[in-house]
Amino acid sequence: GIASLINKPVISDILLRSTHTKTQTSKQRYERHLNVEKIFSLHNAEPLEHKHFLLIDDVITTGATSLSCIETLVNIPNISISLFALSIVEIK
Repeated sequence: GIASLINKPVISDILLRSTHTKTQTSKQRYERHLNVEKIFSLHNAEPLEHKHFLLIDDVITTGATSLSCIETLVNIPNISISLFALSIVEIK
């Protein structure tokens, strides 16, 4: 839906989850970071050099998953990354 509103394509096969992990729901902040560290990989990213990415997350709690995605995407040369979240939840 967002892609049609901003008239941009959705590319769903560049950032791939290469490791499946247990749910984040019962984990504390640091445990969440460790749980999703280096779980994403890039696939066919060469044509995306010098592009601007809009990474969309449904819910940001600690930001661990979004950060893991960003840490993978920055391996594409000369890109910009923006992050959009539908909601943010604070974990205490």
